[in-house]
Amino acid sequence: MKQKQILSLLLALVMALSLFACAKNNNSAAAPAETVATEAPAAATEAPAEPSEAPVEQPAELPAEPAAEGVRVVGEGATKVTIVVTIGEEVRTIELHTDEADLAAAMKKEGLASGSESEYGFMADTIDGYFADPAKGEWWVFTKNGEMWMNSADKTDLADGDSYEWSVLIY
Repeated sequence: MKQKQILSLLLALVMALSLFACAKNNNSAAAPAETVATEAPAAATEAPAEPSEAPVEQPAELPAEPAAEGVRVVGEGATKVTIVVTIGEEVRTIELHTDEADLAAAMKKEGLASGSESEYGFMADTIDGYFADPAKGEWWVFTKNGEMWMNSADKTDLADGDSYEWSVLIY
């Protein structure tokens, strides 16, 4: 019983600190952080091939429209969401295409998240390759469409155009 009380208090503390960090970030006049640019394939220098009779289909993993500069596109699927990962001053933007119903399942499927299940839901340890170490006072928090989100990622349904920001909270 004491473990549940301690975990509840710890979760409440993390959420309160998250709200404070979000409020502080929303009120700051700092310039927006830059996104991490990904390398685009080099342009071919050969002459264009003769048109063929059959239309050429693009591979399924390419999005219908080109991604914005600095945005990495992952996954295949009908639902498109944007995931912004903030680690200190570094900001990474990922456009996720998925058929999964919830955020945690979609991110785990694409190798963007790992963690454990708890009575509170999915508890992220690693997002986009970065391990938030609780022993160092680091925790992952996330917002949905710019609003503090109180559900765990596995209880967060996805819809086209949703945007999520995962940030490392350091206390």
